[in-house]
Amino acid sequence: MIYIKDDFLTPEEFKDIEDMMLSENFPWFYNDYRTYKGDKDLQFVHCFYNNGMAQTREFNVLLPLIKKIDIKSIVKIKANMTIKDTRCTESLHTDIPFDCNTGIFYINDNNGKTKFEDGFVADSKKNRYISFNSQLKHTGTIHTDTKRRIVLNFNYF
Repeated sequence: MIYIKDDFLTPEEFKDIEDMMLSENFPWFYNDYRTYKGDKDLQFVHCFYNNGMAQTREFNVLLPLIKKIDIKSIVKIKANMTIKDTRCTESLHTDIPFDCNTGIFYINDNNGKTKFEDGFVADSKKNRYISFNSQLKHTGTIHTDTKRRIVLNFNYF
C-alpha cells in the first residue's frame, strides 16, 4: 500500500524546509550515480541522518517533518537533487535491504515522477509526502521543466 498526503506540513513548517533546501548556500555533494554504483546518471545528495546519528547541522530543520511522519527510529534520511535532464536510466530499486518504511517528501513542483514496480506513479508536488514498505521497488524519473528536482528520502521504523 502506498500512502499519499498533499499539503503534509503547515505552510510555515514547509517554508522553513523549502527555504533551507532551495538556498544557494545549502551544501550539496556530488554523487556519480543515482541508485547504484555503475549506473550512468549523476545526482547531488545531502545526508541528514545515518549510522545512528545526525550527519549535518541542518538536521534540526527536519524535526517538524519527522514528528509529523511519526518516526520511532530513523534508519537514514537524505536529500536527492537531480538536475534537468533528457537522458536517464530509470532503475527500479529498494533503498535498503530489509523491511521498514520508506518515505519521500517532495520539495518542489516539477514534471518528474516516482514510479513503482506495480505501475503506480506519484507526481512530484511540493509539500507532498508518500510512504510505502521499503521492499517495494521504485524509481525516480527525469524532469525537464525545472532546473532541479529535490526530494527528501526517509527510511525508518
